[in-house]
Amino acid sequence: MAMIHEYHIDGAILHLWEKNSLQKMKHKNSDRVYIVDGRERIGKSLFTFQQMCAIEPELLESPEKLVSRICFTPDEFNKVARETKNGAFAFDEAFRGLSSRGAMSKINKKIVQTLMEMGQNNNIAFIVLPSVFLLDIYPAMLRSDGLFHIHESKKSKQRCFTGYNRQDKNRLYQIGLKKGWTYPFGSPFKGHFSKKFPGGEEFEKAYLKKKADALRNIDDAAFEDKLVTIAKRMREVEGKSWIEIGKSLGMKAEAIRMRVVRNNTQPYNTLNEKDDSSEQVVREH
Repeated sequence: MAMIHEYHIDGAILHLWEKNSLQKMKHKNSDRVYIVDGRERIGKSLFTFQQMCAIEPELLESPEKLVSRICFTPDEFNKVARETKNGAFAFDEAFRGLSSRGAMSKINKKIVQTLMEMGQNNNIAFIVLPSVFLLDIYPAMLRSDGLFHIHESKKSKQRCFTGYNRQDKNRLYQIGLKKGWTYPFGSPFKGHFSKKFPGGEEFEKAYLKKKADALRNIDDAAFEDKLVTIAKRMREVEGKSWIEIGKSLGMKAEAIRMRVVRNNTQPYNTLNEKDDSSEQVVREH
């Protein structure tokens, strides 16, 4: 690891940003799009902001400048993409607050529109979300250049990243859609990342304030409906256990099961007796 702006960043990632710097994006008249996914509160947003500041150190000139590049709605993402020239920005928690299939399709269309338009500005964009499998095929496979999957090390309990290049990302996406949002293979491009927020406490407070303001505008019922819709699909159509569903959605298995029950949408019992035993394990935990 190397020390960048008072926090550590993996040397392999630094090499990636050297190969794909903003200066080179401008020279090539090109851009880059990266997806960052992982379960809730695993550090995917923090990881993304660290990369943004490594790519564009000027973002650390003030908290306001950094948070102005962090988007919480598809419209803000589109606006920042159009107005930013040769810079880095992120769509944080891209699918927060969505419910129906139609609503998810709408945000995917907005993402597609944004990505089609941003090529003229030579930017580097990050899309941060719970799972790459929420994205449509265009942003997930055709338009994005790589995927960073954020997770916790089973041995050290440290927060880690696994990076997939375009080819491996596309193969993972195709397999994962068929087999229920799984990550069937790893990558040698992996490592740990720092817990420190870029710029320190003042910058983190500015981010949390903007995030809190954005969350106040979210329809809690719609967000709940989205979780239930996804959980039901994985349970009924894909035959997943509650444990598997919880891991995919970044939640405790019992918590997502109770959400389904509270919404009076108890899934059909599509699993066999062996899965019933796993349900007992969920309840015990």
